[in-house]
Amino acid sequence: MTSVAYDAFFARAFGRDPVTCKPHPYQRSIASEHDLPEFVSVPTGCGKTAALVLGWLWRRFNHEDTAVRASTPRRLVYCLPMRTLVEQVRSNVVLWLKNLDLLAGETDDNQRARYRPSWVAGRVPVFTLMGGEERVDWQAYPEREAILIGTQDMLLSRALNRGYGLFPAYWPIDFGIINADALWVLDEVQLMGVGRTTSAQLQLLAPASSEHVLVPRRHTVWMSATLGAHDVPLPDAGRGQIEVPAWMHTPDRDDDSATFLLQSLSKDERRPAADGDEPTSLQAVVHAVKHLDLRITGARRWTADSDELLNAVLAEAQECLTLVVTNTVARARVLHEKLQAKTADRPVADRPETAMLHSRYRPWDRAREMDRVSSEVPTAGRIVVSTQVLEAGVDLDADRLFTEIAPWPSLVQRFGRLNRKGRRHDARAVVFDVPFDDSKARKLTKKDEREKALVDAQTKAARPYDWEDIHQGRSQLERLGTTLPTLDRLPDLPLPLEGPVLRRFHIEDAFDTDPDLSGGHIDVSGFIRARERDLDVYLLWRCIRADLDEQPSPHPDEICAVPIYELIQTLRGQRAFRLGFGKKRRGKHAWEELTITEGRVRVGDTIMVDLDLGGYVEENGWLGSVDSGATSQKPSTYIARHNDRRVWLRRTPAGLQVVMDIDHRIAGYSGRDRDPRSFVHRWMTLEEHLNAARERAREIVGGLVSPMMMGRVALAARWHDVGKALERPHRDGTVTHPFQEMLRSAGKPEAGHPGDGVLYAKSNRRGGKPAGFRHEVASALAYLEVERDPDDLIAYLIMCHHGKVRLLPEPWDEHHMNDANGVRPGDRV
Repeated sequence: MTSVAYDAFFARAFGRDPVTCKPHPYQRSIASEHDLPEFVSVPTGCGKTAALVLGWLWRRFNHEDTAVRASTPRRLVYCLPMRTLVEQVRSNVVLWLKNLDLLAGETDDNQRARYRPSWVAGRVPVFTLMGGEERVDWQAYPEREAILIGTQDMLLSRALNRGYGLFPAYWPIDFGIINADALWVLDEVQLMGVGRTTSAQLQLLAPASSEHVLVPRRHTVWMSATLGAHDVPLPDAGRGQIEVPAWMHTPDRDDDSATFLLQSLSKDERRPAADGDEPTSLQAVVHAVKHLDLRITGARRWTADSDELLNAVLAEAQECLTLVVTNTVARARVLHEKLQAKTADRPVADRPETAMLHSRYRPWDRAREMDRVSSEVPTAGRIVVSTQVLEAGVDLDADRLFTEIAPWPSLVQRFGRLNRKGRRHDARAVVFDVPFDDSKARKLTKKDEREKALVDAQTKAARPYDWEDIHQGRSQLERLGTTLPTLDRLPDLPLPLEGPVLRRFHIEDAFDTDPDLSGGHIDVSGFIRARERDLDVYLLWRCIRADLDEQPSPHPDEICAVPIYELIQTLRGQRAFRLGFGKKRRGKHAWEELTITEGRVRVGDTIMVDLDLGGYVEENGWLGSVDSGATSQKPSTYIARHNDRRVWLRRTPAGLQVVMDIDHRIAGYSGRDRDPRSFVHRWMTLEEHLNAARERAREIVGGLVSPMMMGRVALAARWHDVGKALERPHRDGTVTHPFQEMLRSAGKPEAGHPGDGVLYAKSNRRGGKPAGFRHEVASALAYLEVERDPDDLIAYLIMCHHGKVRLLPEPWDEHHMNDANGVRPGDRV
């Protein structure tokens, strides 16, 4: 019965007939078996994303076993190495939920990227966490189901209590919600580097189940066609225990005999179709014919600069989708321009369509390019020049593949884009070499100088990879014949243990959200991506006028991820604006003006520049240091205010043209240093607020923790703002109420408030002279003083309820060095 019901559920998610749309057996196994696997190793093109997302939905909402439903975490955290994959996964997940009538939020059938999540009981919102996204309140209801899809930068930084792009007070909130009651799926782990090791440590160090916590323990699924488990034999049943792979053997994993549950294709799923039988869709994918042509050595060697490569690409282009994949944006651009130049004199009907894809596009433009390259191939053919963005998750079915040599896991992913559905018998993969110039090294006579020059040449040729990994890919290719093995028989090479390795003390140290003496915080970036890799700044182009408050809030579709070194190299010394969290203009969170130089721009910043600075065109994306004329090329489309709406505009010789209406979000960007749910447009007494907080705490944690723990949390909520009633006696005998005076000076009299002698938690307006102390510190000290047998957890929750987690309170006033965050001896509540 479960199998039949899940098959119908699966087909409905795809909006298709259950007779023709059935899940593969391994997909059904993930949804229906009692235990979730830790590893999923399935060839590219076999539906891993659908297996995990739909499997989680089924287990959480529909599984016939109540124990399985209860043990399935209520949050699905889907982690990906690149933002281009995030966009595609989000689009699919939103569509599946919409078809299943489970989607919380609004979208339309044709533009799923315009989906806006909301919280509706019984439905599932989808939140996107990647650089430049609009802030959404995904933490509002930790007791409800939700799907978070994001890049490893955004998700792992939150899991490490240092969320990129967040005001420090929000770090602990995201840390707690994303690490508890969460099913983490790490897709394409072979591309994650040190983030892969960090994910393993986060799972290993996750707290064990407790009698006081009624939610499932965090669970992680690592998923890829090349999982790095090496020569582990696949279980005939498709599911079985395997030894922990080498990249998980950290100092904290002292049990070498530990095993994990692997889900793969069963022996029957891997078996080819019998002679004369029509292959199933899975058999067609696994056993797709892919001929191999190596151009990496001797007289047959080609590089991206070779005319022979261009001629070969063009010779077979007619009626074909041809992918040309290089390792760098620079070489992709040069190849794309050469192909265009070489076909410019052909008649339009005989000229193959050319396109380029890489990670440095605004999503608005990349979506249009993806739609174009995914459409029906014209008679003259289509040639797509790309970088690593096509290695994973992109559903293109190419007839020809020309790829630069790369590390073996990357090559396997690229081969997965060729004859993806197994419909052709003449599909061909041509592998050409990276441009390697060791002439300088050969001219040197001193051994140490020669060796250094050779290493430099290898490093330059291999970028963005390591030379050793490129060499490993070469060795694997040379062992193969003229036809690639079936996808399930491609070698799975071991992945290394990449460091630094996250340890428990790193996690504990990161709980402190107070800055150190230099004003900085613990840097966790080394645990997320390799330090030698360039991290991104998020860039948007606008028509900038004098009044910055006229700028509508940034939209995800206009933001381009740019390597920080390229931004500085290309636009050094230019005027720009950084989205600030603390600085305000007329009560709004404003743009902070800066000059683009080292030290002024930080990784993760959202930077706005004027259209006329250039560096970007819609068809080719970010030009940056790739093109010496980058700044002379400018985008023609941008987001602006028009008739009190946020719209896309295009500059044309005839004037401005509205391309598309977006929405009415004109107000200044909602910064992350405030919580709109904590501000009410009315006076609220302290007693009313504390009672409401206690009841809301009970409501949130009622089904998540034991009654005893719920009582502790509710008591902390009852105490959390008591410090706002602080009284301060002075030597002249007078007594002041600093926090109350701040509220009264900011608020406007209304409906009998503020009343004489009444203590308030909120006023009806912001502002006023600062109180000069942290009220949560006063609240915690009052609790510790009053309670006969104080509870450390309750005191901790009171002290940290604004995300101000301090290892040690510090004096604020040089004249009162014995105060604790502004709370002085003699103060009373």
